[in-house]
Amino acid sequence: MLILGTGLVLLLVLLVVGLAGVRVMPSYLSAWLFVMSVPMGALLLVSGLEALGTQAMPASDHSPTLATLLPPLQMLLPLLPVVAMCGLPILLLSPTLYDPAAWPAGGIGRGWFAHGPFSVRMVVFLAAWSVLALLFSVPARSGSRPGLAGFTFAIVLVTGTLAAFDWTMAVQPGIASSSFGLLVLAGGAVSAVAVASLLPVPGSRSFAIPLLSMLAIWMFLHFSQFLVIWSANKPDEATWYLQRIGGFGAVWLWFATLMFVLALVLLLPNREAWRRPVTIVASLALLVRLLESFWLITPAFRGSFSVSIVDVLAVCGLVAVVVGVRIGGWLPAGRGHRHVRT
Repeated sequence: MLILGTGLVLLLVLLVVGLAGVRVMPSYLSAWLFVMSVPMGALLLVSGLEALGTQAMPASDHSPTLATLLPPLQMLLPLLPVVAMCGLPILLLSPTLYDPAAWPAGGIGRGWFAHGPFSVRMVVFLAAWSVLALLFSVPARSGSRPGLAGFTFAIVLVTGTLAAFDWTMAVQPGIASSSFGLLVLAGGAVSAVAVASLLPVPGSRSFAIPLLSMLAIWMFLHFSQFLVIWSANKPDEATWYLQRIGGFGAVWLWFATLMFVLALVLLLPNREAWRRPVTIVASLALLVRLLESFWLITPAFRGSFSVSIVDVLAVCGLVAVVVGVRIGGWLPAGRGHRHVRT
């Protein structure tokens, strides 16, 4: 209750600051997208693994696979409905974040991002994800739902891509990247694997390979998007990156790069008996992902990337509320841990 109460107080302070005239919604959106990425990434990975039938593979200390992560990932899924409800302020105040008039006249952008259609899509996405997350938080018997899992994976992939365009890319319409949705989903997978690797899970298991794999995919998508936009050299897209690589934005880019290099150094040896490297890399990866969420959103409103006290209030408040609800026993615990083999 203390954690939940602290989170509610912090969000109340954020509300008061907003009523005083400070722009707080970009900070809240950034924090919410980061928190949402954890259960969303878990849903994507769990449905993909079950579609492949890998839930039947035994977890082995000598052969770690993504199937090793299935039980702790399922423990994250009940968080999704809670985070979805925390998106209500974004739903109500979306006109302060997204401007349909910023899109070219005569195109579909103005109609697509009008408040009505935007709100309908957001409600449908969050409701569908919440139902699927609760469904997949309960482990299936071996091979009992590969069809449903495959359908769910496809639905999450498509709707997750559309949501990335709606909630992240649309704050600054200057960039038009076909890989943007995959980049956001890959970031969610990194967040989910990192959090799952930090959970107290019975048995001696290695999370090194799954974590390093997700980081490699995420870094590749970041680099490929930058390379394509740099090659095209379009003014609007160049402006989008210039706002994010100056000042503190450059610090984030170097921090993310060094984090990945450190992950290669610590995780490639795959020291299964020594868990500390995984803990270090997972913690740094979550910090990088948190900063990335603000790096993607806030420069559209501030002109450059920076971190403010409002950002800290939004993150701490949302995280405390979600964690407080989870550990308070108000959510189904999920039974993924029963399938862990030691």
